[in-house]
Amino acid sequence: MYTLYWDKGGANMATHAVFEELGASYEMIEIDLSKNMQKSAEYLAVNPNGKVPTLVHQGQVIYESAAILMYVLDQHPKSRLAPDIGCPRRGVYYQYLFWMSSTLQEAANRWAHPEQYISGEHNLQQVKR
Repeated sequence: MYTLYWDKGGANMATHAVFEELGASYEMIEIDLSKNMQKSAEYLAVNPNGKVPTLVHQGQVIYESAAILMYVLDQHPKSRLAPDIGCPRRGVYYQYLFWMSSTLQEAANRWAHPEQYISGEHNLQQVKR
């Protein structure tokens, strides 16, 4: 059983989709960032960085979206959702995992939460554009 700590917009959608595709058993525990739940003693005991998403599986704690995806897919090699280790396509697989979790996710976060970067309604709309 996988346990995924998440929040809306917390770079967890791909992991959730992979769980569904694999038919894996999982539990999702929402950590509401707007309520500062990521700073609670209970959550910091799971992930001292106070970030989401965080995966817990068989006593192992993993954070960072790309690392979570790589870990989960490596647990299910027969799914063929990731190229085999040693396959020439493995590099491109890594490239897109990291691109999605850093470049694309960061751009999407700026659009979804411009208030984290600038104040004023007029300015918020400019950031989204």
